[in-house]
Amino acid sequence: WKRWLKARVYGWWIPRTAGIMSMGEFGDQFFLKYGANPSQLYRVPYLPDLDLFARGVPDRMEGFCRKYGLSADRRYLLYSGRLAPKKRVDLLIDAFTAVADARPEWDLLVVGDGVCSDELRRRVPERLRNRVIWTGFQELEGCVAAYHSADVLVLPSDREPWAVVVQEAMAAGLPVVASDVVGAARELVEDKISGRIFPVGNRAALEQAILDVTDAQAIAEYRREARAALARWRARVDPVAEIRRALVSCRVIGPS
Repeated sequence: WKRWLKARVYGWWIPRTAGIMSMGEFGDQFFLKYGANPSQLYRVPYLPDLDLFARGVPDRMEGFCRKYGLSADRRYLLYSGRLAPKKRVDLLIDAFTAVADARPEWDLLVVGDGVCSDELRRRVPERLRNRVIWTGFQELEGCVAAYHSADVLVLPSDREPWAVVVQEAMAAGLPVVASDVVGAARELVEDKISGRIFPVGNRAALEQAILDVTDAQAIAEYRREARAALARWRARVDPVAEIRRALVSCRVIGPS
């Protein structure tokens, strides 16, 4: 019934619009499915303060690491987001459990809170509970500190139309491991170069992706490529120019 309702609601209003602002390729596909005119699609992704995530918050780092027991001698996989069923943090915990012995120097840092918090904590095997760090919800500066404390972002969501955390993590120099439904990863992450993309819900593929990016001989190159990939994306994406193009096309303003 949801598909039926969406087909009728979107199918009615989309052809009547003068233009649609889409976040990226997945957004384009969605709107085209319901009758959008390709010439009236404008790429306007959300842009956080990427410079903040790139430079970090040096005055907060020591306190953040001390509060959560993070060590400069350890390396960290990071999840940042809501602890909700569709985010599949359970899949990440299971994958980490499977690779933990092969990567004894790596821990898992979980930033966020949500309805699955207690269930997820119980899911961690007793022998690994000292290697999974839970920070709960963090304000902006706490999130920035988390990115700069970690080495890899993992986002195993079952549904994720965009995911601004991908941009934030790559600005901080983190390669990204994401499922193939994550919109921002589709735009920014080149598989096996600036991160890894795995089939949604596939735990074995997620395990292999984690092993790939955490390989001691590969992690430095993955990190360099993550920053470079974000820089290339920023060079070709200009939301302000796209908004202006939309306004000119709709004759709200004149051409410059």
